[in-house]
Amino acid sequence: MIDLWVSRYVLTLTKEIYQPPFIKVDDPNLLDKEDVQYLFRISSVEKEEHGSDLESGQAKIFIIKSGNEYLYVGYASGSMFTRLSKGLADSLGKAYVKEGEFESDELDLFVFEFSLLADYSKTETRNHYQSIQSELIYLIKSQTGNWPTLQKQLNVSNDNQEEAREVAEEIFEIIN
Repeated sequence: MIDLWVSRYVLTLTKEIYQPPFIKVDDPNLLDKEDVQYLFRISSVEKEEHGSDLESGQAKIFIIKSGNEYLYVGYASGSMFTRLSKGLADSLGKAYVKEGEFESDELDLFVFEFSLLADYSKTETRNHYQSIQSELIYLIKSQTGNWPTLQKQLNVSNDNQEEAREVAEEIFEIIN
């Protein structure tokens, strides 16, 4: 058994359409330009013994699901808010916020944290977490027959592969 803490949240996306504040006179291209951005809201599902500090610098593995569909498995070395705002909210929004509607279906966000790797360098810690992430993605594929829907890349690391496989199996059991 590994020291593993899980926090569960609801991730809701909002579509915001806005026009740039500066419009040049006599430039018809700028008049019709609208930008879309997707804002996200995270709320806790229930009071838990361990609630992830979403803004902490603690390394974490996170999984986003919609019902039984796995959407994304990620690694964050810092704030979840920063990680989600770096393109992931847009990818989720484009896939799950329906045209003309502003609220998405509520998505499940699972955040897993582990005992601190005090004796590891930042690179070793990243490799260790990426090894868990890649094992978990492979496990999802082998068990469901599908890759996580929005997973665009997979950073494979063989660092502590046996332990990573055990952690991935434990995580999969919790989220399934």
